[in-house]
Amino acid sequence: LRARYIECSNNQLTFEPATGAGVNNGIITVTTTTELNGLVWTSCGDIAISGAAGISRDFTMVVCPNVVNFQGAAAWGQMPGSITWYRSLYASVPIVQVHEVGHNLGHPHSGRFETYDDPTCNMGNQGAWSDTGSAFCFNGVKTWTNGWHSSYHRSINPITATHDGSLYGINAVNANRITTSEDVVWRVYTSGAGAYIYIM
Repeated sequence: LRARYIECSNNQLTFEPATGAGVNNGIITVTTTTELNGLVWTSCGDIAISGAAGISRDFTMVVCPNVVNFQGAAAWGQMPGSITWYRSLYASVPIVQVHEVGHNLGHPHSGRFETYDDPTCNMGNQGAWSDTGSAFCFNGVKTWTNGWHSSYHRSINPITATHDGSLYGINAVNANRITTSEDVVWRVYTSGAGAYIYIM
């Protein structure tokens, strides 16, 4: 999670492990006498968050046992918010972590015709469900909204002006291989209700 967001955000969003009583490398184990088998994920989260009271943190990842009822999902994330909930089976999968924290940042799922049909974005849920994860970040509109590369955003209105330029990936920004006159995302105005197309 930390490495992926460092890459995706150009070092503007980093995650550091929380510290405090009972915390080991950012993790606190909460024990309970409540029967967790079939318990709804939000209730599991309430138990965990109560057990972590007093620990200073900006984001909270709640990992619940696989027997908790996640209503068919691998995980959930507040949108916007600061809490994500994971079935333990998927808690270490980078695409799941990045996706759920994406909800914390206010991003809905990515897809034009179906909820998850955008294979270019972590919010499209189309990447590798492995420990290595996927080599992509967010699509054009979400990259624009995040503002992490705003120096390389360009608004274009083809009705009033033309533009001739090149687009570069965020890796070019991270490696300092892009100039201020070059772009990562174009927001192109389209006629009709002020709609835009985002290209990257």
